[in-house]
Amino acid sequence: MHISPKLSHFTVQLALLGILREELPRAIKDLRDEIDARPHLKNPRVSLDAISYQAVVSVDTEGLDPESAGKQMAEELFEIACAVLSEVEGMHVEIRGVQPQ
Repeated sequence: MHISPKLSHFTVQLALLGILREELPRAIKDLRDEIDARPHLKNPRVSLDAISYQAVVSVDTEGLDPESAGKQMAEELFEIACAVLSEVEGMHVEIRGVQPQ
């Protein structure tokens, strides 16, 4: 008998780096629209960090551990950015934190 590993719930906070400052307001709107269209992303929040001037995304998710949950959401955010932004060269995702729920 195969026992599935138990998934835990996490809130992952990510920053999308490399977006030109003048493109950030439009990029945040486009990211928010695309993230909202993905029902499997739970409780998504997209905002502008006024201090670092970066797009910040927080999402509730499930994972085996904090590291895998963070990596999974970072990959998905990069995929979303590639789908909606015209310029992704030099862009990358930074995992700011993963907190258990």
